[in-house]
Amino acid sequence: MQKPTLKLRVFRDIHSKFNKPPWLGFLVLGFLIGLEDRYISWKTKLTIDQAIKDFDDKFPDRSYTDVKPEILEHDDGSISINSPWIKK
Repeated sequence: MQKPTLKLRVFRDIHSKFNKPPWLGFLVLGFLIGLEDRYISWKTKLTIDQAIKDFDDKFPDRSYTDVKPEILEHDDGSISINSPWIKK
């Protein structure tokens, strides 16, 4: 079994403050591991949501939901699919 470790420096610094007594450090480590996982998930969601909002603000008129791709049949029997938003 792998020894539980903290990923973020901030949480490692907090854990280092609680070395004595050892049982307290162990309890704090367990608490911080759970808190760190939730923090990473929250921070990731917040960053992605902000990036999507910034993208929507930059390109407000985009709507790909009702755009269908162009399917072209060639003389040799092959088929190609083109994106309608790409200019030819």
